Amino acid sequence: MAFNFFPSYNKAGKGVDKNEPKKRGFFAFFELMGRKFWKMVPLNLLYVLFCLPFLAVVFIAAGFISSSVISIWDLTGAGAEPVTVVLIDLYIRFIISFMFMMFWGMGPATAGFSYVLRNYAREDHAWLWSDFWQNFKSNFLQGIVVWIVDVVMMVVLYTAFVYYGNMPAPMSFLRYPVFLLLIVYTFMHFYIYQMMVTFKLTIRELYKKSFIFALGNFPCSLRVFVILALTFAALFAAAASSRYALFGVIALLALIAYSFWGFVVNFNVEHKLHEHTMISDMELKKEEN
Repeated sequence: MAFNFFPSYNKAGKGVDKNEPKKRGFFAFFELMGRKFWKMVPLNLLYVLFCLPFLAVVFIAAGFISSSVISIWDLTGAGAEPVTVVLIDLYIRFIISFMFMMFWGMGPATAGFSYVLRNYAREDHAWLWSDFWQNFKSNFLQGIVVWIVDVVMMVVLYTAFVYYGNMPAPMSFLRYPVFLLLIVYTFMHFYIYQMMVTFKLTIRELYKKSFIFALGNFPCSLRVFVILALTFAALFAAAASSRYALFGVIALLALIAYSFWGFVVNFNVEHKLHEHTMISDMELKKEEN
């Protein structure tokens, strides 16, 4: 019997066995997140930088909602100091803007961001800058259209919710369908940008298929929504607790928070897109043309 004192490199070692079952769910997510963490930090910085022009417009549009909320609360009539009213106005605008960026995205910037994170979720290679920039450019028009629709929808849905909420019963009940529409519309965004960078779809097809995926994969959509909502709420609760915590939250938003949220979305959506039979009916992938 021969004893082999030296390992053979002709056989696949541990960790590269093709027959070994892949980790799934929670474990696969954090394993991938750990491996890609130091790539996600510069990606987060890049994404925030490219989002700034879009974020500024959303911040201005959010003033409509902020002024309405302050009016409903009647802060001026209650004798609140002007400085306090201004700070509350800014706080509401910032929360809306950051939530908009997290849940709905920022047009072509989110297209480039989603392409890189989609590849990370697939365990495929992605060049951080060149792939981000290429998909920012190639999806610019569709991304702008989706973003403009989102800004309009933000104002319209809020206006409808407040309008019906102030009406007497039974018309006031209509605010609940409006809220439900907001949730479904948010779910759709988990799929819109990944399909935008993966398939050749018109705007109409993009919305139609994202709506079908959002409802057809409701447990997945709900899970992603809850994770994003809870982590976002935890961050802003921490930010409100102290000045030092606020600086920490700002650092997290700039360095890793959006990459984490984006990876949560793309990791879950990537698997659902490939599980779903609808994927076979879609056109060829853009990058294969």
